[in-house]
Amino acid sequence: MWDIDIVLKFLLSQSVNPDLDLKTLTKKLTILLAIAAPKRSSEIARLDIRFMQINNEGAKFQLPDFRVKDKSKPNPLLRTLVKPLRGASSYTIANWIKDIMKLAGIDTAKFEAHSTRGSSTSKAKCQGVSVSEILKISDWSNALTLKKFYFRPLLEDSSNDQFSKKVLSLPSGMLVIMIYALNVQCYIL
Repeated sequence: MWDIDIVLKFLLSQSVNPDLDLKTLTKKLTILLAIAAPKRSSEIARLDIRFMQINNEGAKFQLPDFRVKDKSKPNPLLRTLVKPLRGASSYTIANWIKDIMKLAGIDTAKFEAHSTRGSSTSKAKCQGVSVSEILKISDWSNALTLKKFYFRPLLEDSSNDQFSKKVLSLPSGMLVIMIYALNVQCYIL
């Protein structure tokens, strides 16, 4: 896994949001969504403003149920940046995530956009988020799958609100993850 703090530090080093162009701002939002709510690119592409609730803490989305016919016109959160402006596809979302990863210094030859799920959930576990909370926000039903495929050591060079806050917090030291069988231990050096 790669250390998401590398991407977060890169994003912090950029200009403030009002000074960013729409393309950069859209990519920034996309990778922050992928980190803070570790969903697949296809799920991020389905985020729809019609299903958004805004409160003092931020915005909350419900993914639409495909089994229910909804006759209202979709209003996607993320749209393409060239005409005709339409909802961004999962392929476009994945490319935006990889673009930011690459600019931040993550080796995108080794790590695809989907790797944000593992990197994000690994950091959450190290920050004390419970496995049940990680399973819930990631839409995983089996802790064994989580441990087998997503909790990985970081490369040396490289409640939902609680999850997002802990994952997006930058540590004061370097984060190291040690894995022994199915047990994950975290240390801040």
